[in-house]
Amino acid sequence: MLHISAALMALSAMYVDAKYHLTSDLKNLIRTKKAFDGLLALCADLNAKDGYVSAYNGYLRTVQQYPNSTAVISPEGREWTYAQADEDVVAILMSNSAEVYFVKFAMMRTGIVGAMINHNLTGASLIHCLKVSGARVLLCTESHVQPFHDLGKQVVADELNNITPYVIDAHAGPLSPAQIDAHSEKLGMQYVPLQNLKWELTYPHDSWVKPKISERDPCMLIYTSGTTGLPKAAVLPHLIYLGAQWMAPGRNVFFPTDRMYCTMPLFHGTGSVLSMSTIAGSGGCLIIAKSFSARTFISECRRLNATCFVYVGEIIRYLMATPPSPDDKNHNLRLASGNGLRPDIWEKFRERFNVPTIYEFYAATEGQTAAFNLNVSSEGAGKVGRYGVINRLIDPTVAIVKHDHSTGEAYRDPKTGFCIRVKANEPGEIIGQILPETVQRPYYKNKSASEKKLMRDVFKKGDVWFRMGDLMMFDTDGWLMFCDRVGDTFRWKGENVATDEVTLHIASHSAVQDVAVYGIPVQNYDGQVGMAAVVLSPKGKEQFDQFCKELYPFLRKRGVPEYAIPRFIRLMDHITSTHTHKHQKAKLRTDGIHVDKINGDKLLILDVDKKVYQTLEEKHRQLMVEGKARL
Repeated sequence: MLHISAALMALSAMYVDAKYHLTSDLKNLIRTKKAFDGLLALCADLNAKDGYVSAYNGYLRTVQQYPNSTAVISPEGREWTYAQADEDVVAILMSNSAEVYFVKFAMMRTGIVGAMINHNLTGASLIHCLKVSGARVLLCTESHVQPFHDLGKQVVADELNNITPYVIDAHAGPLSPAQIDAHSEKLGMQYVPLQNLKWELTYPHDSWVKPKISERDPCMLIYTSGTTGLPKAAVLPHLIYLGAQWMAPGRNVFFPTDRMYCTMPLFHGTGSVLSMSTIAGSGGCLIIAKSFSARTFISECRRLNATCFVYVGEIIRYLMATPPSPDDKNHNLRLASGNGLRPDIWEKFRERFNVPTIYEFYAATEGQTAAFNLNVSSEGAGKVGRYGVINRLIDPTVAIVKHDHSTGEAYRDPKTGFCIRVKANEPGEIIGQILPETVQRPYYKNKSASEKKLMRDVFKKGDVWFRMGDLMMFDTDGWLMFCDRVGDTFRWKGENVATDEVTLHIASHSAVQDVAVYGIPVQNYDGQVGMAAVVLSPKGKEQFDQFCKELYPFLRKRGVPEYAIPRFIRLMDHITSTHTHKHQKAKLRTDGIHVDKINGDKLLILDVDKKVYQTLEEKHRQLMVEGKARL
């Protein structure tokens, strides 16, 4: 009888462990703590040795371990091994190239802070980013000179008078001094053909005096996407890049044999930290693509023998939108790594393209919290990581708290004034605690914006937490799921509408090529009214009337609540996105249903009685003005 009881207890323990992943969570926590403690010990040793705690130390380790391995392949097909690739601010305005790779690691080595400027910017946004950086030198390529010409000499002289620009050219030369002067005159900037420069160090390597660099010192300025206004520069300290490189081998995700195909811009955090630093720390090869093309993506991975690639969710969606091909599985890709892969296409992508491992991570450029999901099966598919019982008990520096959608702030207990942690399957705002030893990542020269990201007196007087800006929830098994961006969720008819969830369902309709969902204020109506900007597929354009009739029942059949179905649809040829393929909703919200702002786009309104969409006409507007329209 005792044997049976013991067996039952053992089986019960195994079931509980399997359901709640207690053992795996504990192992992950121990492994992470060991790796981080090792990183801090390394920083202490380097500080004691010579005070040179540069992120370049991680790269130097790889150079010493894998000197003859290919480090980087340029978009033109040029290759360099690690051996060959061996506090002012310099602004970098370059497209994806090997030159960006070398310039960034050179800056890490010397202690110069690199301000990574989005090369798609023009006008006021470009001036803003350059001025915020405080850079005294600008490195750009000839293809990015035109925006300065468009601004005009006087504007450049007035606004950017403290910056000395240099136009870098990796393909021309060597040229004579007269040729260089002539081209400089033509460009209006100092022209520097790289082939005229001596790349070798002009002094013995051993005699180089290392600058004093702390792990907390700025390494790079990475700008936010600018989805809600002008981009802000987030400070990434040397510890972030050093950690990404130094801890990479211990994660057993990337290996020296890997060849990572990167279409993400190298001025962005995903391309900069995940692609460059992580693969360099693993001793693998980074294959830099000029830009993303859904049509040629798989064929390029095949041609270049890529074993992994980096993504944001929209990239996967674009790949899934391409016509199926017999060559979809004809490649050597073993892993896709990135963030934002939607749950509804997670397994479909894995099956269609035969990429067995998906390494989804959750983080923010300026954030204090991260989560990872190394996924190889349907278990955990669509999740961004784990937030299990062990994590919540042992690592209380991450929390999900109740959120008040009416104020956009965390909900606080009226009696205590403190925040309240959510329960399982309850969406809330994710925050990360800032401890005295935390290496913070504030916005550069923007104290007010940095302060807005902080929450104080959260669970006790004096504590400080960082707002990641996202609504998340964990299920009963501890899996962490993304719900929406804070501010994207809106209230309508007393209910909270998660735009990300509605977007997911509308995007699954065969007539829809692209969609962005948001809430807009309408006079005489409480809350915000749901609206969707939609780009129709060729099929959708051909069957437009059918689309208008079937979208409502289609969404209801998929379980979308009646109140969450958009009341307005704006038909567009293209939805403007950021460089990381995020929809720029701020302008869409401002445009609303104003005729003078929508550039002739067709507007539809939902007839809530007939359950069909029809053209928004003046009679509908008049009813809304009178507060009589049934929305």
